[in-house]
Amino acid sequence: ALEKTVDKTKTIAAAQSIGIRVPPSDIPASNSETFAAAQRLQYPIVVKPRSTRFWNGEHFIDSSPIAYANSDGQLRQLMRDVDPRMPPPIIQKFIPGEGVGVCMLMNQRGEVLAEFAHRRLRDYRPTGSGSVLRESIALTPQLREHSARLLRHLGCYGLAMVEFRIEHGTGEAYLMEVNGRIWGSLQLAIDAGVNFPALLVDWLTGKPIRKTSYKQGVVLRWWVGDFIRTLRVLKGRPAGFPGAFPSRLSALLEFLGPQPSGTRNEVLRWNDCWPSLIEPISVMRKLIA
Repeated sequence: ALEKTVDKTKTIAAAQSIGIRVPPSDIPASNSETFAAAQRLQYPIVVKPRSTRFWNGEHFIDSSPIAYANSDGQLRQLMRDVDPRMPPPIIQKFIPGEGVGVCMLMNQRGEVLAEFAHRRLRDYRPTGSGSVLRESIALTPQLREHSARLLRHLGCYGLAMVEFRIEHGTGEAYLMEVNGRIWGSLQLAIDAGVNFPALLVDWLTGKPIRKTSYKQGVVLRWWVGDFIRTLRVLKGRPAGFPGAFPSRLSALLEFLGPQPSGTRNEVLRWNDCWPSLIEPISVMRKLIA
């Protein structure tokens, strides 16, 4: 099950086999076939690595980040930067829309013990990624059914987050990926009333679990990530990206200006302030390195 969530080609195949919508996709057998795949799907396209890291038999290799192309020339430049030791990337049609995450705790029988949903208000990468500002929302029956059915089909149990893109205009939900692990925005679920780590421990130790509701409209901000997002926007729109991209002025106003009412800081907690002091130092060391 874990392998099927790590390898996005297997996630896509699993979703398609049970009728869950994914962006139009092509999985080339070699890097040279990516151009034919792009022409079949038609530009603009998304060039997506099959997994974040790839094991080559000796050690892990980091993959290139998700990229975009509007022409053969742009795709050719992207493919020059792909590590030849990595398997060919996935080619997908670009879907403009809003990111939604569905988080679940599931037992071995496929029963959902806890659930939670959030939407992304600002992404760490403005072209689409994990969020720096997110809000708890009601879990729709459709996304609940899609997520639970897919996790059962994959054979997943424990914690996982299923990510969707809700297309602008149509409202159709497209599967993006499955994170078969604890996710980065976990604190939002806890603040909204679903303490997944505690529930996981209770389940593993055989304690009864009562499915809990959660508060909608809770907003959480990852301040350091929001700062890095602002720097990314100031660099300008990445080549080939076809979606909406914030202006430099809007990014500065979003970072420096007032946040949505009731916004909480993800890391800074006055009863435990050390993480909020150490995190910026850690990030600066990485940026300098």
